Amino acid sequence: MPTPKAPASSTPSPTASSTGSLPSAGAPITLTLDCVDVAGAGANVTVTSGTTSTSYTNIKPGQVFGQYFKLVSILSTDPSDPPVVGGAAFEYGDQFVQLAQGEFAQLS
Repeated sequence: MPTPKAPASSTPSPTASSTGSLPSAGAPITLTLDCVDVAGAGANVTVTSGTTSTSYTNIKPGQVFGQYFKLVSILSTDPSDPPVVGGAAFEYGDQFVQLAQGEFAQLS
């Protein structure tokens, strides 16, 4: 009697449904907080997927960018205790991440 073979597995490529849901599989996406303008309440970020990097400038809180990301808020340390360090909070689907200027997060 022959031994049954396991079904072949394959990794699906990222796809978005017509409802705008997040990619279902594929390479992780890296979000880098390049620069924060605490006074102007804006941020510059880079989104990297595979070998493709895209920069977004002067993103404001509430703005959606890179199709799936949203800048939730600009964060800063106490201005009365210099140096003031900026950061930002982001949403990626149901994931939430806070980054300081220069930091990155890998999301899947």
